[in-house]
Amino acid sequence: MKQIKIYSFTILSIYLLLIGKTIQASECYHYHTPHFYELFSENGKLVFQHTVKDPNRVSYVSRDKIILKNIDAENFKILEENEEFFLFTTAEGYFIVEKKENEIKEYGVSKIGDLEIISETIGVNFICKNDVWKYIVPKSYSAEFIEKVITKMPGDLEVITNLPRKGLFMKNSQYVYLFNEEQLTFSVVPDLLGKTTQFVPITDRHQHGDSFLFDKDTFYRVGVHEIENMTLDFNTQQSGTTFDTLEIIQQESGISLDTKKGTIWIYRKGGVHLANNHNVHFVPIEASYLNEFKELIRYDNKVYKDMYYIINKQKPIDISVVKDINNLHMETEYIYTDGIQKYVYDYDANKLRILPWLEGSSKYFTSINTYNFLGNNGIYVGISSIHFLSGNIPKKEAPRVSHTSRIKDLTLGYAYDDKLLIENKEIKNIADRESMLFLGSTVDVISGCDGGEGQYPVEIDVYYFFKDDKGIYSYNTYFPKKMRHLGHLKPEDYKEGNYDQLMQLMTETKEM
Repeated sequence: MKQIKIYSFTILSIYLLLIGKTIQASECYHYHTPHFYELFSENGKLVFQHTVKDPNRVSYVSRDKIILKNIDAENFKILEENEEFFLFTTAEGYFIVEKKENEIKEYGVSKIGDLEIISETIGVNFICKNDVWKYIVPKSYSAEFIEKVITKMPGDLEVITNLPRKGLFMKNSQYVYLFNEEQLTFSVVPDLLGKTTQFVPITDRHQHGDSFLFDKDTFYRVGVHEIENMTLDFNTQQSGTTFDTLEIIQQESGISLDTKKGTIWIYRKGGVHLANNHNVHFVPIEASYLNEFKELIRYDNKVYKDMYYIINKQKPIDISVVKDINNLHMETEYIYTDGIQKYVYDYDANKLRILPWLEGSSKYFTSINTYNFLGNNGIYVGISSIHFLSGNIPKKEAPRVSHTSRIKDLTLGYAYDDKLLIENKEIKNIADRESMLFLGSTVDVISGCDGGEGQYPVEIDVYYFFKDDKGIYSYNTYFPKKMRHLGHLKPEDYKEGNYDQLMQLMTETKEM
């Protein structure tokens, strides 16, 4: 029996290892790069432009620029755009274009009608053509478009928001509608008065995918896959709740709803079980925010950092060392300030402690989130010291350097004395700090993906370009790890943020 067990365990181990290799997620740089789309007139031509940047949203990765053929730019105007399309007009008529440069290159742009036959548009896709409302989308792999007649179109509509994979919210003064693209129908969202309905997306990273839709007395949670009326959550706990003065507060520690009437509702996406075994997503507390920053809540003469602690009757946060409670707010995930002192949040003790090594007047510069951790970590700049923060709770003094000059913020780096802080390294600054400007940054993708199973790392080389009154300068992640002076170039010829010039500078730097 013992041998069988060992044999079985060995087979299972090998199986799990194979499964682990199979399900291991691949990594690619392009998974993380934001995309930007523009449509504009240039030299009498219409230009579609697609720009890709590093996650720091500053460094250029690539740009595709396409001239829209056979369209005169006279009287060009963008009417609407969303994540997928541009709707625009020129003197020649109305056009819709999908934000896909490969299709634009191959098939061009869809003209949906002359000026005289289109009387009204709503959003990107709703067109009143020859007095008939149509729902129009470009046809994939074609210059044509799909045109569907809407038989029952409510009047005076406006778009509230797109709901991915679910539909489109619209409203008029009377109703809120959910439009179904497949059936071309408008379903009334019950109990909402259109003219007073508000839509608030939730941007907190812990609640991604949810949004709130509400009027004076009705409240919906809008998820990726469902629309849920949560008014009962409120009414079963507090009769007569209204949302006409509601403010939704989004913080890293949670989401709360301030009615401005003495009640704060704490939101939990997964729900909260009450004593009667009823599950709710909103729980009311008779409380107030500690101050105008609305990061901490005062309840029963105690202060709480995580609002869920109040529901669970857990310990309040001890802020007894704080000098000025009215100005207390977060600067980093763990560091607070009141303008007089800096404090660190001690998670284990659930209290704020004074940070004696940071001056109260020290200025915080947030971290720069370049891929592969190539950006700078957050720093605190005091009168004579710069402290470098890491991701850990700073229980002891963070590493620091001294400085005598003012700190010059150069977007992806900082200049002081004769130094440049870039990619968490201090290097010698060969430019004149006082006249120095940041021209921009580019990315050379060395290894875009890891091979699917992590065979080799994703690698990028980031280039940074600066100028002063006398010259142009570069620095990049790899060799030679120091600033270089491009002595043959004139600073007056280069402008900040010019993509073509930055790419030319990267090519020249690589050839040095």
